[in-house]
Amino acid sequence: MTVAAVPPENAPNGKLHPQTPISAKTDLWITLGIIGLILGGMLLGAAITKLWIYHFAPLPGGFGF
Repeated sequence: MTVAAVPPENAPNGKLHPQTPISAKTDLWITLGIIGLILGGMLLGAAITKLWIYHFAPLPGGFGF
């Protein structure tokens, strides 16, 4: 019969990591930063696409915006 160590249920890698208020704030800022980078990339991609489309659009009779 072999006995294996069982990690606690809610601990990654079997080690307890209590969440302090500082780490909770850090997690929030990391999450908000990632969301901001994704939204910024989407806006930048939309602007580049818009310029690229208007570059190849015919000038006479085209849309003026």
